[in-house]
Amino acid sequence: MANEDDGCQVVEAAVMGRALSIRSCTGHTHVGAASPRSTNQPHDDAMGGKPPFTVRRTPARSLHGASIRFDRASWQPEMTPMRPSRILLQTTIPTVEDDWHIGRFSLLRDHLANVRDIHGKPLFEITARDREPPDAADSVLSRIDTSSFDQLWLFAVDTGDGLTDADCEAITRFRQRGGGLLVLRDHMDLGSSVCTLGGVGPAHFFHSKNPDPDPSRRRVDDTVTRDISWPNYHSGANGDFQCIKIVPPLHPVLRDPQSPDGAIRYLPSHPHEGAVGAPPGDATARVIATGRSQSTGQLFNLVVAFEPSADWGPAIAESTFHHFADYNWNPSTGSPGFVSETPGDALARSPEAQRSIRRYVRNLAFWLGGIPLDMPTA
Repeated sequence: MANEDDGCQVVEAAVMGRALSIRSCTGHTHVGAASPRSTNQPHDDAMGGKPPFTVRRTPARSLHGASIRFDRASWQPEMTPMRPSRILLQTTIPTVEDDWHIGRFSLLRDHLANVRDIHGKPLFEITARDREPPDAADSVLSRIDTSSFDQLWLFAVDTGDGLTDADCEAITRFRQRGGGLLVLRDHMDLGSSVCTLGGVGPAHFFHSKNPDPDPSRRRVDDTVTRDISWPNYHSGANGDFQCIKIVPPLHPVLRDPQSPDGAIRYLPSHPHEGAVGAPPGDATARVIATGRSQSTGQLFNLVVAFEPSADWGPAIAESTFHHFADYNWNPSTGSPGFVSETPGDALARSPEAQRSIRRYVRNLAFWLGGIPLDMPTA
């Protein structure tokens, strides 16, 4: 839909799958969310040709007040968010030094904070925090649906009491209003407070809550750490990395233009990963990557993706928070005292695996934030 207003042309369109309202004035173009008046009909541009985007009715997601410029010869957009996507890195425990507090994810925090566009501007604004004591609703999580955060990366490191009902309800509303959500847990019942999260909670299978619907998988996989029961898939030592298997079709968060096959190939390994799967009846969810146990050879799910829809923002459920922990990226940073397994050093010796993991983190933040994955970065 196009119209004229004080010399500016307004075109409501979906560019690269995103609903946008493009206001073109002399020498500059602005873009924002499309209005409900968008139609399903394509429109000619002012030069008499068809621009390479489709005008259609589609649920709008925030692009953080993005600006966009076009090469008029090719109509190829160059998009630059005017403000960073706001990411909350959040654990489900209070700050306890000898535990997986938020300070043990500092390498992830620093990496995201240093992702910049081609003009040198940061693409992400990072807030990292532990929860308040769990005897009451957390002041941030219980109101996150009314906050300015665009993404929540939730590290469920509790033993079952890390989220109150009010916290879970607000996180569910956050995703319903279009927020991007990443939910990570670990072995056995670690992180089981996420079970009641709308949509994503049922993707996490635990020992005592919401067990794997396949009874044959309710058995011990890692036999080295005997005080940890199923689910506990042994993908390798902390500090090493695992080769992942892509479940076709290739999901955007797993694309890697620098990889020989165009896909992410490696993630950090961990001696006892948890279990995830696509909830039955949820057409928006599918498993997109699997790993293989180094103990039994058993394939297990690593990543479940939930596509954005008119009712939900995008989400990812992942088998372990150790894919993002400092200790798994660099064991010399240290671990809580209860970690007993001897770490490896394969990741430190593999620049390619390090690069693959950084690319995966970038892809997650872009996809969950509604940023085109092919947007160039510095």
